[in-house]
Amino acid sequence: MISGSQSGLQFPGSVEGFERNIVDFFARIGYSHTNESWRWMNRGCPFGDTVISFGVSDNRVVAHFAVLPVSIDVGGRIVVAGLGIHLGVDMDFRSVEHFIALTNNLYKKCEARGMEVIFGFPNDNSWLPLTRLSGWKPGRDIVAFELDTAESRGVRDPGLEIVPVTLFDDPMAALVSAFVPPKCVSIRKTSSYLSWRYVAKPAHSYFFIRNRAPRTSNGYLVAKSFQKDGKKHGQILEWGGDYENAAMFRELVYGACRYFASEGASVMSCWLTEDHPQVVQLKSFGFTQRAFATHFGFRLLGNSLKDLPDRWFLAMGDSDAY
Repeated sequence: MISGSQSGLQFPGSVEGFERNIVDFFARIGYSHTNESWRWMNRGCPFGDTVISFGVSDNRVVAHFAVLPVSIDVGGRIVVAGLGIHLGVDMDFRSVEHFIALTNNLYKKCEARGMEVIFGFPNDNSWLPLTRLSGWKPGRDIVAFELDTAESRGVRDPGLEIVPVTLFDDPMAALVSAFVPPKCVSIRKTSSYLSWRYVAKPAHSYFFIRNRAPRTSNGYLVAKSFQKDGKKHGQILEWGGDYENAAMFRELVYGACRYFASEGASVMSCWLTEDHPQVVQLKSFGFTQRAFATHFGFRLLGNSLKDLPDRWFLAMGDSDAY
């Protein structure tokens, strides 16, 4: 909740010297950031360092909001954009005054870097203040789907290549880019960006799934397995291919399902925008829709972009959380 104003909050111009303080702040509000993960996110992206706005009281960080620079494709035009990440405010400093000061400070810095739009996946705590106080527009909500890996029993082995992601070279990046549907807003995924996202991320391991005998209609998945609440889970973070070819996608999905089952995972999950063309296919494969997953929204900066298309091509891997 955002309450009345508090006093004594300052917004330093530079993050230098505050890195450890920022990590400690997120630990206080319940997030498991580390120095290594902070450096990866804020100092490693090939599109540049993050833009950070943070508030300090008595030399302690008590509010924080950052934007990761990315490039997006808007109808064939490459636009400098940013992914909003790591928004948090200490309970004692949750005020309208401080929230507006924190976000306006960030937006000015982003405009100075040439960004034309910020987008992101805010949780419920952030969604209302961003849309009511900070000019964010709602996009299509994100919905989550799950499939019990036992569903893959009795499904023939489709003969897929399943390999750890140790690099993303130009041909692999071209495969990812080749299957972006037309007339969508999408993140421009170069080999350096994909390598940063899926190879360099600390304490995470991903794998790449595709047909062993690639065809022109070849598709792909990027996935990972992880432990949560004492159980092993699988997630599909990226996928692409001929979206009319349901049989090909079924092979990929059930191939991933078989792999997760062999690794001891009981559930496989993914999420999509509610209007994504694969939603119908997922349901036909046996996936069930979970409760609402997360919001998606954006905020235009400056006057160069008047609006954006309604349809964004997004994947779970476009969020910093997975």
